[in-house]
Amino acid sequence: MIYSMTGYGRKEFENDDYKISLEIKTVNHKYLNIYSKIPASLNPVEDKIKKYIQKRLNRGRIELNVFLSEKGEDQLVIKPNFQILDKYYKTLTEIKNRYKMKADVKLDLLAKYKDAIDIEYNEIDHEKLFEVLKLILDEVIDSILEMRHVEGEKLKIDIENNLNNIEEILNVLNKKTDVIISSHRENMRRKINDLLLNIEIDNDRLEQEIAVYSDKTDINEEIIRINSHLNQFREMLKNGGVIGHKLDFLSQELNREINTIGSKSPDVNITNYVVDMKSLVGKIREQVQNIE
Repeated sequence: MIYSMTGYGRKEFENDDYKISLEIKTVNHKYLNIYSKIPASLNPVEDKIKKYIQKRLNRGRIELNVFLSEKGEDQLVIKPNFQILDKYYKTLTEIKNRYKMKADVKLDLLAKYKDAIDIEYNEIDHEKLFEVLKLILDEVIDSILEMRHVEGEKLKIDIENNLNNIEEILNVLNKKTDVIISSHRENMRRKINDLLLNIEIDNDRLEQEIAVYSDKTDINEEIIRINSHLNQFREMLKNGGVIGHKLDFLSQELNREINTIGSKSPDVNITNYVVDMKSLVGKIREQVQNIE
């Protein structure tokens, strides 16, 4: 299958311990880059999250956003610090007895003293939380892959159409090449004869030089190589997988061969065909940039 690098997925999750919102956005990039925006409490498992994503997304710029809030009374623990309270109570009682005071030592007075009450937060079980995150990631990545596959198939159809258009132009060129070369050879011969009018020349040598020049303008080899590249393109699209880099290289090779045709041919009609093919290859290269 063919996958593009454009996708988006989001998932909301809630249980007795956590409320989690996770979203991933992917766009095209030459390599795989993951940018994460997560709460500090998830820092211990950040690398695990990235490695888990890498198992399923092979290429592109990936933006990960995670929002986490903890729930439940167990997350916050409040308890008296009796070691401190005993000392405060003993001291206050001694003061009361020494000065024969009738007032009692009240709870609200003790509770106001520093460190009389301890407030603690339970440690997050990161391994347990990571298992929850994996389930959420799977759903989000499934959505992204579905979107990327749909987009990838559209790109595949567009590329195949452009390949077919290039092939049609090549077929026309292939039929006209011999006629064009023969016509160009006759034009050369006529112009040379006009320039060398009344001058005796070696006709065999003249024919040899014309033949050499004609060979230099022959584009049959380029047509054969372009057809080979087109077949390779189709084969890769058929097999699928992570082929973006390979298709980009092939499109560059197509462009190089077409440029060679343009530089070798003296015929204006061929030049027009070259312009058309270069335009089609340009479209292919744009489409290939978004294939994984």
